[in-house]
Amino acid sequence: MLVESADAATLLADRSGYTCWWLRHYAVVDGVPLGGWRAPSDLTVAGLLDPVDHPHGDELAGALGNADVEDIDAARLILRRLSEADRAVSPLVAATAHTALAEALRAGRIELDDVEPPTAAKTLAGDVAQDAVVLDAPWLAAAIDPGRLITVVPSQIGLASSLADLLDMPLATEEFTAEPVQEGRPSTWESEPGALRSALMQSRPLPTGPIRVHDELVVEVHHDGTTSRRRVPFWRDQKGALHIDAEFHVIAD
Repeated sequence: MLVESADAATLLADRSGYTCWWLRHYAVVDGVPLGGWRAPSDLTVAGLLDPVDHPHGDELAGALGNADVEDIDAARLILRRLSEADRAVSPLVAATAHTALAEALRAGRIELDDVEPPTAAKTLAGDVAQDAVVLDAPWLAAAIDPGRLITVVPSQIGLASSLADLLDMPLATEEFTAEPVQEGRPSTWESEPGALRSALMQSRPLPTGPIRVHDELVVEVHHDGTTSRRRVPFWRDQKGALHIDAEFHVIAD
């Protein structure tokens, strides 16, 4: 077998090499190219790609699909799988896939003209929705129903606009507006014992600078002619001021 050959094993270890590329695109298992399968131990695309049924499946990883979107074929497959309601995909796997798609678009590996926008996409709640928005401001995540939100991974929020273009869906800030219903008490991170306690509990540095503290931070949310109120852990208003709920459950930068 291919994976049992020492020479072949070397080639299979080189994911960027021609052999693995050819296998991903032209070798087929059950009617699906190898690039449409995943290694059994690779959970980064669990639910999007099915594990290859092979006794040496993990040794074939270089010739299988993964969380990267290397070309238009991979993009089309991932977009289609993300729109399938019967696929159980975790929120993190979906966010990772959205991030990879947006990165591929920004890097020029795929072009908008080559991709047909999906009719639906996988939301933060794990559902498939047609009327979703792409989260582009972190604080809005606490004010919008998770069943309406499409997300990238937290560290790559700057890719939201690229993802919105790819999905042909609006950004959250284009559809929703919200502001705290009260001004809050002016303070600083350094002055609040609760803030330091939360930073210690989260093992992260305490930010510095001005904040506005609320006994209960409530924002009024406006969308499509409707108004609702939500309690949120933090909020950045239109002037850039950072509002914090006095419970300090989240240490926001």
